[in-house]
Amino acid sequence: MIHEDSQKLPESKRLETKPNLQTKITNRLLNIEKTHKGKQIELIKAYTIEAFNEYFEESSDKNKILDFVEAQLESESPKTRKLAKEFLKKKKPYKNPK
Repeated sequence: MIHEDSQKLPESKRLETKPNLQTKITNRLLNIEKTHKGKQIELIKAYTIEAFNEYFEESSDKNKILDFVEAQLESESPKTRKLAKEFLKKKKPYKNPK
């Protein structure tokens, strides 16, 4: 159950107050294609990139996020491709060798 006051906070602030949820939320976002179907999935991926941008620096799943975003460089959605390119320009130095 989400506390009433936390509903007033942006998602990234909720994650800062509940770091134990970051991995769970990240995994759900990374698997967005499994939970959402239809022609708008490519646009939903753009919103996913925006969500990752809000808490990327604090995330313990940086490589997974970067892999997801890199895959969006081939998206059918121009908005998603643009956001992926901008995200990677800023965040790529964080990637660790596997």
